[in-house]
Amino acid sequence: MRPMLARLSEHRDAPRWNHAAGDRLTKEDLRALDRFREELSALRHSWTAGPPSAPILQRIASLRERVPLFRERLKDTKDLEADWWRVPTMSREEIAVAAWELVPDDADLERMIVYRTAGTTGHALLVPHEPRAAASYQPLIEHALARHGV
Repeated sequence: MRPMLARLSEHRDAPRWNHAAGDRLTKEDLRALDRFREELSALRHSWTAGPPSAPILQRIASLRERVPLFRERLKDTKDLEADWWRVPTMSREEIAVAAWELVPDDADLERMIVYRTAGTTGHALLVPHEPRAAASYQPLIEHALARHGV
């Protein structure tokens, strides 16, 4: 697998990755990524219009309690499911100007990384991130490829 990944990442037409974040992962992060990978492989339904699933709504409710921007944006939203279409979105510019507003109050700052986006839709952004979140791209990419027989 490593030779193939090296060949792909070094190919002249490969995306120009700007960093690797795996060095900050713990054993628990790896177990969580394996669980995430299993959850993705168990997905068998199509997405439909309407509010997201209960686990996603629960996650957003949890973030509303812990993340400054979510607290502010969702302060008037009592029922996330019923009021889903009124939940305000966030712009790229807002992230560029005040990314720290997305850091949970209880975040372990010792583990936090600064993720630099590729900047494909504008200038690159510096975004505070958890190593596990950055590493979650791999199972997502694997899932997308597997759905197309790759």
